Amino acid sequence: MMVLVLICILGTVILSLPFVQTSFAKYATDTINKDFGTNINIDKLRISLITWDTNLEGIYIEDYQKDTIFYVNKLTTSILSVRNLSKGKLEFGDIKIDELDFKLKTYLDNRNTNLEVFIDKFNDGQPRKPGTGPFFFSSSDVQISNSNFRLIDENFENELLLDFEELNIGATDFQILGPQVSAKINSMAFNSQRGINVKEMSTDFKYTKQQMRFDSLRIKTEGSRLKGDLVFDYERKDFADFLNKVNLEAEFVESEVAFDEINLLYDQFGKGKTVNFSSKISGVLNDLNADELFFAVG
Repeated sequence: MMVLVLICILGTVILSLPFVQTSFAKYATDTINKDFGTNINIDKLRISLITWDTNLEGIYIEDYQKDTIFYVNKLTTSILSVRNLSKGKLEFGDIKIDELDFKLKTYLDNRNTNLEVFIDKFNDGQPRKPGTGPFFFSSSDVQISNSNFRLIDENFENELLLDFEELNIGATDFQILGPQVSAKINSMAFNSQRGINVKEMSTDFKYTKQQMRFDSLRIKTEGSRLKGDLVFDYERKDFADFLNKVNLEAEFVESEVAFDEINLLYDQFGKGKTVNFSSKISGVLNDLNADELFFAVG
């Protein structure tokens, strides 16, 4: 009996060693990388063997051109299933992320973003090995702070299309299942390089290969308030001509837009004025139709 106790104590001590825990993280990521052809790395990992609370540092996810899609300086969470983690099924409790760098990039002469290529690795249409399920990642609550997001397209003269700084997000029910991503975004705020700063944003978000949904969308800036639903329908090849081929369906109600903020994007409107409106909008961005339109300029 004493020998068994000593073995258990020794095992706990060994599993508490940083290099052992980091090796465990490497084993878990190697399993995912081998099954799906990805390149995901974790520099450091610490796990409490009592509560299974986990700290990860230096999380790096590489795209197909060996550049960064995601880099996370520090992530804290709790592991819900160690057994599933060892099999590459990532189930976590609350997640707190500090200093996320997210680079969404389309390379020259390509149609798909690096994220789309990455997601496709989890569902390439090919039969999986027996016992290998679709990629799965879930968290009941995600908090992201002090982060950055960049949208880059090398097919444009000015390739930096969006640059969000001081990005903070609070989301629940986050899940990635194969190529599908969904989350309830309860709070989101950021500063953009064009001067439009979003103070509050919330939506029920879902992404699939054919559709992006922003249900129950709420956006608040310094001078504007938007409330409605927004859906993009597409075939993946349509992104090569986004303005003319990606279909948009939207309904906005009791919304208000400041012309001063629109002028930051397209300087053709009067200064110091706002418009209150409600409308159903459909079509592609270069040919939109508005039905049941009501607006008043103030």
